[in-house]
Amino acid sequence: MPTRARYLTREETDKIISLRGKIPPAKLAVQYGIGLTRLYKIWTDSTPDKQFPGGVAGTQSGKKLTKVAKKLKTETDQLKKKIADDKKIFDELKSHDEKNKKIIQHRREILDKIIADIKIYDERIKLKNQELQKQLDVLDDLDKQIQDLDAKSPDLVKENIIQQQKS
Repeated sequence: MPTRARYLTREETDKIISLRGKIPPAKLAVQYGIGLTRLYKIWTDSTPDKQFPGGVAGTQSGKKLTKVAKKLKTETDQLKKKIADDKKIFDELKSHDEKNKKIIQHRREILDKIIADIKIYDERIKLKNQELQKQLDVLDDLDKQIQDLDAKSPDLVKENIIQQQKS
């Protein structure tokens, strides 16, 4: 009496596919409790466009799997190309970012030098202003003395004239 086919889990199916060519098919079929026909079907469904391009004779599953595999391969290739393009763009942006960081650093160094020079000039200007203020104070004192002398000069002129007349 024929027995019903055993259900295989995804892990078991993957294991069967991975053991292809390593263990003889008959031994593998006995090990998993399946027939040789089912074993070959699992293998052909897993590789539709390689060794068995049309799948199992008389079925449409092999052709459908071939179409799906080709479509997936095309999509995979497109995604790989897009990833490569994105990686190029990312690398380019990264290099631009590094260049910009170097430029910014250089500009900061220049600005720091300019600020240091400005502080030095500011100190020099303060010193000059102090010196000029001292000179201005001296000139103000001299101006005051001259004004005092100018104010006293008519009296001095009169005294001088009187002394000259007396002599």
